[in-house]
Amino acid sequence: MNNLKVITMKDEYAAVCEITKEELFSQMQPEIKALADNNNMTYEEACAALTKKTEECSADGPK
Repeated sequence: MNNLKVITMKDEYAAVCEITKEELFSQMQPEIKALADNNNMTYEEACAALTKKTEECSADGPK
């Protein structure tokens, strides 16, 4: 197991992968910054949008 690939943010695996809010914000900072830049948002606005989305998509519902 020395060639593992992170698939959690790839569209084709979205239905089978769940990422926690903690994982999202601790491990995906460059991707969040890119998301913000690509959508004319600040980093904070992108984080707020992702927080809302992760709560909406959570298996347990909003927390």
